[in-house]
Amino acid sequence: MATNSFLIAKYHPHAVVTGADVDREVIARNEELLREHPVRNLRFCHFDLLSPRGLLPQDVVVMSDVVGNRPGDFELVRSAALVVRQGGHLVLHVPSRHPSERPPKPGDLPDILANGYSEDELLFLLRASGASEISFRRSFGPAARLAGRIRSALLRVSQLAGVILFPVQLLLGVLDLLLPNRDGHGIIAVARIGGREGGA
Repeated sequence: MATNSFLIAKYHPHAVVTGADVDREVIARNEELLREHPVRNLRFCHFDLLSPRGLLPQDVVVMSDVVGNRPGDFELVRSAALVVRQGGHLVLHVPSRHPSERPPKPGDLPDILANGYSEDELLFLLRASGASEISFRRSFGPAARLAGRIRSALLRVSQLAGVILFPVQLLLGVLDLLLPNRDGHGIIAVARIGGREGGA
């Protein structure tokens, strides 16, 4: 959660944004960045979703690539739903089920090795966690995957080039919002917690 908080806070200046993570080192690094580049509506805290205490109910909880169809996902999503105030929203970004672009390698992050979800599987998981009014959108379509490959190539040549040209890559990825993107390698799910029963 913590690593996405700067962007969320910048784009929603009237919201109070809390970046939470179970990794204390991640929190420490982000707090240091926050001291160097203050964002008035952002704070960070250590938070364990499997023991959700110490955080007040939130209007919106965003979980990006935390679950990926692995053991323990249900407990994580159910705990995240408990942090959302009644009538608020839970937003998930998860990998979708798609053919791997390459064989797994030693050192791959768990998200790369996750099985991914279909929309039906994700719908079942969210409904079992008390969610309703669930909608889906695919992410990481052709444009975003091309942007990712460009970024990887640039970073191999020069870290500075990768950073300087990141806004261009981001704009390229945004094209996915204008495309049908049915084969996107990610799924964004938005669900209401404590609302009336609904579906996708």
